[in-house]
Amino acid sequence: MGERTSPREYGLPHKDWRTHQHESVLQLLELEPGETVVMEAPTGSGKTGVVTALAVEWPVMALSHTKMLQQTNYAGTYGYVHLFGKGNYACPMNGGQASMCSYDDVQKCPQYSACPYYIRKREIINSKLAALNYAYFLAASQWSRSVASGRVLVMDECDLLPELILEHSSVTVDVADRGKWGLPPFERITTRGSAAFGFPGISQPEDAAADWLERSILRMKIQVNKLKHQFTRHNRDMDLHKQKTAAEALYYRLAAVRESIDESPKDWFIRSGPGARELPGGRTASGFVCKPLTARHHAASRLLHGERNVLMSATIGDFGLFCEELGINGHREIRVPNQWPAETRPVYYFEDGPRIGRSANEKEYDEQARLITETINSVPRTWSGAILCTSKQAAIQLKNLLAEHYGMHDRIWSPRPGTGTDKQMDDWTAEKRRRPNAIAITWSWWSGVDLLEEQILVCAKVPFGYIGSDYTRAKMQYSGKVYLGDTARRLQQGCGRTRRTPKDYDTNGKRNGLVVIADENWHRIRSYLSSDFLEAMVPWPGP
Repeated sequence: MGERTSPREYGLPHKDWRTHQHESVLQLLELEPGETVVMEAPTGSGKTGVVTALAVEWPVMALSHTKMLQQTNYAGTYGYVHLFGKGNYACPMNGGQASMCSYDDVQKCPQYSACPYYIRKREIINSKLAALNYAYFLAASQWSRSVASGRVLVMDECDLLPELILEHSSVTVDVADRGKWGLPPFERITTRGSAAFGFPGISQPEDAAADWLERSILRMKIQVNKLKHQFTRHNRDMDLHKQKTAAEALYYRLAAVRESIDESPKDWFIRSGPGARELPGGRTASGFVCKPLTARHHAASRLLHGERNVLMSATIGDFGLFCEELGINGHREIRVPNQWPAETRPVYYFEDGPRIGRSANEKEYDEQARLITETINSVPRTWSGAILCTSKQAAIQLKNLLAEHYGMHDRIWSPRPGTGTDKQMDDWTAEKRRRPNAIAITWSWWSGVDLLEEQILVCAKVPFGYIGSDYTRAKMQYSGKVYLGDTARRLQQGCGRTRRTPKDYDTNGKRNGLVVIADENWHRIRSYLSSDFLEAMVPWPGP
């Protein structure tokens, strides 16, 4: 190991190391079997190259949040074999999706050897470099865990893991689902906030929820088997396929939550019965809601299945708080120094600027729009960029202010509501061809998006979790520190969307980018931000 010096000798497609990159590789090559390391490395430090270099000793499986990162970064740049869900591959038998396969034993299918989905699965098993997304890894748990067991399992974007694990371990069932699948009636169950919920709690809500889940799982298993029997090679109706897929999804989700309750029977948010589900506008509806208040009891059992495990992100912040929330003990911590001095990557804020919260008034929103316009007008008009909001409504409001009050109508663009990230990025690329200096106002690009051409990034609001719901308030009561730590990581992730390559940093006195936090509420999470990020924060000096 010690004799290798150049990236090429580690199988990397570049001839020079980035600053601190080789040292990081050598540190990770010291990993012992069963060991877990948590690594914070700044954007642009070459994290993907670091973990790819480990393949000189052990096979590597990398997990990421988005298919875009999985495909472009891991597969496109470093040659990983990547795998998506069945719905992304064609079936050689019928030309539809591979997910429409009707064989219980797929190896009996005459076209099994030609199926692109199973071809790719076999390639994954035999590859030294494999890339999956978290959704697939968690859903295909038995297979993915077995493949990961002999590898270095890399969890990229690990700052997202607490929320991903909470989502995977949660279930909500509405009246329509209960009626459609013949599930048991919603019993009156609650764990916290009983007075607001309208009826008293019960002494053992987790046991009552587990009982309801078990009865529902049995009924869903019957429904799934029934639909599988109906959906055969001779009856490949698309509507029937959709029903089967929906039934399977609900069955597995119910089973996952039931398993999670066994892992930790406490620390749950449970609502069942009239008014259990919260709807927009303060309305409620009947249903069954079961969500963990913390990921600490569930993350390790779902994720730490590599022979060696590496969690990495540019924005971990407080290591102790982060690892406590994921229930990770006995780990090693690595904090990679930033190769870029703080003055080359300034993050501007407005001294005595507006605080954009629920109590913000019209004057404060207008002042924020004015300051955002001022910062954007201070840089070359040829620059494109993005303004990050925390909701569609907030994005529309800011868009209207910038367009109608501050003359930005010829540059502002927003994605179509309801479109996924990949489609939004395709539409944004088309918009930039039409208007190279366009400014996107969006509510969904806080993470998982590489803005390689854009030079402007404005965070219009600190991305606190929405506290209008009983669940979020219960999480805050359970651990306010975790709530603020999550917010700090989301803010840092957002601020890093446009600083992805060396050209994005200020050099030789030349400004090459603009990053601004336009909400003075960031002071509330100051103690949870990483020291590296705080070093770069400077007051806006004016145009």
